[in-house]
Amino acid sequence: MLRSRLKLEEGWTSFLLLIFMLLSVTWSVRAAEWTEGLGILQWIGIPASLLGLSLAKAWRVPGIVAHLLSLVVGAAWVTLMLSLIFNPPVVPAGLVVSARSPSAKVSLMYQQMLRWFLDPGGAEIWLSNFMFVVTLAVLSWLLSYTSTWFVFRSHWVWGAVVPASAACLVNIHYGPSRLVLYFILCCLCALLLIVRMHVYMRQKSWRQAAVNYNIDVDFTFLRDGALVSLLALLLAWTIPAAPTSARLADFWADFQEPWHEVQTQWNRLFTSLNYQGPSTLVNFGRTMTLGGAVSLSNSPVLEVQATEPHYWRAVTYDTYTGSGWVNTDNLT
Repeated sequence: MLRSRLKLEEGWTSFLLLIFMLLSVTWSVRAAEWTEGLGILQWIGIPASLLGLSLAKAWRVPGIVAHLLSLVVGAAWVTLMLSLIFNPPVVPAGLVVSARSPSAKVSLMYQQMLRWFLDPGGAEIWLSNFMFVVTLAVLSWLLSYTSTWFVFRSHWVWGAVVPASAACLVNIHYGPSRLVLYFILCCLCALLLIVRMHVYMRQKSWRQAAVNYNIDVDFTFLRDGALVSLLALLLAWTIPAAPTSARLADFWADFQEPWHEVQTQWNRLFTSLNYQGPSTLVNFGRTMTLGGAVSLSNSPVLEVQATEPHYWRAVTYDTYTGSGWVNTDNLT
């Protein structure tokens, strides 16, 4: 009886592949070292996947009820995990944070979060970094839960693979180059998960049609799928880049315009992250948000030699906002 309850129709291999695919995303975020406290993401994603699996297999529970329950449990669990790393350097007058009073600590944490929402640009560095962790913690819960739901209730594997792969790709694009190993792991697990779910769907149709098949088909497909996936990743890594298409370049330019706006808003909200990858400053606008760790010294950062004088000024700003500069001249 217990063995039948522990049996998973889609196979526990599918769940493990999903877990490692999601963990590769959180591991890459932690390895990027954007700020402190990112180690809690994996302890948020795993419980979210377990809850998602439990609710997905509870067929008597309607989807809307399961999602609302996930939001309630997720809010409580994320709050608990965030309270473990919440340690403000300065406590406002009249408020005491004590390890013996977790409710007071949570109350103070939400007060500081509300203060950031009201004025994100004027927040201190520690609060801006903490809100970055809060944002990723919420996204980690939602990504892990929805991915598990799509795989084990809807049997729509792309609903899990595409968001996780995109999140990992965005993180390694703006992080240091060493993070590419996490993207390879994510892609490998994603490809194997696609193979495993394809086999499951075929087995389901075979059983409905009363077709006999080898019980070792799972292992055979996973073994061959692993070889094909590794070969595909190796070819994608080694083949030269394709020539740039003019039509593709135009599409990419159109896509970049709204993405630049997203980058600007992101940099405005989180100004003090430890950016280690390529610079996100690709154009000059009316605002310039300062970001990254500040380390001033007397060492020269630029030396120019020219045969004739040139102006090296690209744009000017006249107002400092506390987190960046703004050009308030309406004529420019």
